Amino acid sequence: MSKKVRRVPVILDAGEIKDLPQEDIQMILRGADELISTGGRSMLAKI
Repeated sequence: MSKKVRRVPVILDAGEIKDLPQEDIQMILRGADELISTGGRSMLAKI
């Protein structure tokens, strides 16, 4: 039996942001690395 997946529409809005400083990118990647090690790729994708 397959489970029916309910998809929720998502709208991403970066506003006025065009570029991110290298420091911000590194912080995001550090957080993503920690999420992968504790929650896995699925958790990272959900966030």
